[in-house]
Order: sequence, then C-alpha cells, then structure tokens
Amino acid sequence: MSIRTILASLVAITFLLSGCGSSGPSGTYEAADPNGSGATMTLEFKDDKNVKVGIGGGREMEGMDFGFDTTYTFDGDTVTIASPMGDDDPLVLTMKGGTIEGDVEGDHLVFKKK
Repeated sequence: MSIRTILASLVAITFLLSGCGSSGPSGTYEAADPNGSGATMTLEFKDDKNVKVGIGGGREMEGMDFGFDTTYTFDGDTVTIASPMGDDDPLVLTMKGGTIEGDVEGDHLVFKKK
C-alpha cells in the first residue's frame, strides 16, 4: 500500500468521524397542517446553529403570522430545535432525503425544502 493511499484513507476517516462529510439543513423548509386548516409551519435555517420557526395562515389564525428565533443542533440525521421558552422540551425532527419530518403537537409534519 502506497503512502498516498494511506493518507487518502486517513483523510476520509477523519471526515467521517468529524461529521464534515455530512451536511446539515440549510435554507427554508415548509410543512402544511395535515388536518387541512391551511396553516403552515416554516423552518428557516440561518447558519450552523440558528433557525427561525414561523407559523401562519389557516382558518384558526385568520391571517395572523408569528415566529421566533432559536438554536438547533444536527447529529447524524437528527435535527433538534431548542424550545424558545428555554425548557427541556426540544422539537426533535429527522432529515429524510430532501425532507425534514417529525411529530409536532401530535401531528406528523413533513417539511419540504422551498
């Protein structure tokens, strides 16, 4: 085995172990209320740790939109969004191909990249 092959293998292993080979979420994702209310929820990933969560539309909200900024972590395929209240109840979602999905307030939401 040549020194070049050994170095290439070490670089590949380093990327895999450090997570540099995987990319976390970026851009904006949107999910529609599965109950048909017309409401939407958006996740706008601003950088490697900040996300804006937006909620709007729908019959019950009558045009009111609101959102909040918080932080997130990404590990493997898991996206964990911190609660804006600072409590220990984060929103835990899973990246699956081009979507992010998980249960929010009892409903299974599928966020698609916009």
